[in-house]
Amino acid sequence: MKDNASILLENLHIHDQGLDGVSVAATNATQETLRKPVTLHDVRCLRNARNGLRLEGGSGLTAMNCQFNFSGRGAFASAVSAGVAVVPDSTSFVNQGVFMDCEMIDNVGPGFYSTGTNSSDLSIYSSTLIGTSSYAAQPNSPRVHFTDCTLAGQVVTPFAETTTERGRATQFTRCRFTDALDYNGQVYTHSSWYLLDFGNNSAGVKLTECQVDTVTAKLGYSNGLMIITDTRMTQANNTGTSNIQAVFVGNCAIDTAGSNPLTSSVVLGRLIINGAETIVYDPPQRFNRLLGKDSGGDKMQRIQHFHTPGASVLASAPAVQGDVVYSTAPAVGGYAGWICVQGGDSTTSVWKGFGQIVN
Repeated sequence: MKDNASILLENLHIHDQGLDGVSVAATNATQETLRKPVTLHDVRCLRNARNGLRLEGGSGLTAMNCQFNFSGRGAFASAVSAGVAVVPDSTSFVNQGVFMDCEMIDNVGPGFYSTGTNSSDLSIYSSTLIGTSSYAAQPNSPRVHFTDCTLAGQVVTPFAETTTERGRATQFTRCRFTDALDYNGQVYTHSSWYLLDFGNNSAGVKLTECQVDTVTAKLGYSNGLMIITDTRMTQANNTGTSNIQAVFVGNCAIDTAGSNPLTSSVVLGRLIINGAETIVYDPPQRFNRLLGKDSGGDKMQRIQHFHTPGASVLASAPAVQGDVVYSTAPAVGGYAGWICVQGGDSTTSVWKGFGQIVN
C-alpha cells in the first residue's frame, strides 16, 4: 500500500509471500505530514520471506490483535526477516505508529526492528516479542515506547539520548525482559551474552516499573547512564559480571548470582543488591536545580548531597552564590551542610558551614 488513507485490513491471513506480508509506504512523507490512517485488525502475517510488516513511510498506522510471526521460515528468507521492520526510504518519514496486543514471534530476524532517524513516535502496547534466532527487539530510532510488553530473548541497540535533542531515547514501561520464556524450546540467549545489550546506545534509555529476569544470560551492559525507576532485576546463574550503568530512581533491586559493579552509577532512590542497601555517590553528585530570580534576572541554584563531606564540597565547583551542599555523613561538631557565599571555581569559591550539630 502506498499513499493510501483510511484503509482497513481485517480478518486476513497473509502468508508465504516472496517479500512482505503487508508493506506501507508514502511518497515524500515528513514528520509534519498529516495522519493517513491505515488500520490492521486481526491480521496474521506468517512465514513471509522478508518481513511480516514493513513500514517505509507514512503516519498513522494502527495494528490491533495482529500476528507478525515466522518471517523467513518459509521456502526462503530475505533480509531483515523481521516481524515488524520500520525502514523508511531515503525520501520519506514514518511516525505515529501504534501496535496493541500483537505478536512478533520466532522470526529469522528481530521481532521488532527500526533504524535511522527518519522515524519516530512508535508505541507498542501489551505485545509479546520472542526472539528465537535473532533479537526480540532492535529499536534503533527515536521515541519508540514499549508498554506492558513481554520481550523474550536479547534486546539490543535502542536509541540513545543526545546532547542536542532531548526526549528521544527508547522507553520501556512495565515490561518484562526474560530468557526464561521460549517458543518451541528456543529463545535467543547465551551464557556469555547480556540480555540487555545496550552498549553505546544507553544514555537516557528508560526502564520504568520493569522486570528483568535471566536464567542463562547476564543481565545487561550499558555504556552510558540509563534511567531505571522502580525496577527489579534477577540473574539466576553465575554466568559472569553485568555492567549496567544507570541513574537508579525510586525503589530498585538487583538479585544476582553474578555481580554488577556500579561504576559511574548514581542512586537517587533506594537500591537493594542481594538484600543489602547500596549507596552510590559519584562526586560531584548529581544535583537538583532550583530556578529563581534576583536583581540580575534568572538565577540557577543547585542543591547537592555528598557522602564525603568537608573538602569534597569544593568538587562541586564551578559554583554560584547560593548553592547548597548537604552532608550525608553528619556528625556531632560538624555541619548539616555548606552554602556558597562567593561563586567561583574550586580554588576561588567560598563555602561556609551551616546548621552546626551540637552534642
